[in-house]
Amino acid sequence: MKGISPLIAEVLLIGFVIAVGAIIATWVTGYTRTTTHNVNEQANKQMDCMYGNIQIITATYNHTTHNISGYVENKGSIPLGDVRLQVIYDNSTISDPILICNELDVGNMCPYNIEVDSNYAILRVSTNCTSPSVDDKLTKDEISTI
Repeated sequence: MKGISPLIAEVLLIGFVIAVGAIIATWVTGYTRTTTHNVNEQANKQMDCMYGNIQIITATYNHTTHNISGYVENKGSIPLGDVRLQVIYDNSTISDPILICNELDVGNMCPYNIEVDSNYAILRVSTNCTSPSVDDKLTKDEISTI
């Protein structure tokens, strides 16, 4: 039985190595592009969020209805999205976030009226900007009562 000649074996081996190298190079190029794109998007979002500012303008607790109502204002220089309120209670439990505005343009206000238990401690507003965080909070002492 005859085998293949050493020259043909070397050519086949070199061809196999080149093919594997091309496959790996293609994968690495795609992976690098995807990773670079994701990092750029995250960096741009973080840069944008540096110009974000949200503030709870008014907050009034109605002891009859057990509601806190008021306004949240976008005081920054970028539009904000996914504006949510959370209530932190004296016993350290935290309510689920309540969406009050999908989008909040610069200088605009968003009204809210949420039901709370009387043992609330902190009212917190958050946005789609999480790093750096664009949020605000008021303690029970800063919320007026009627």
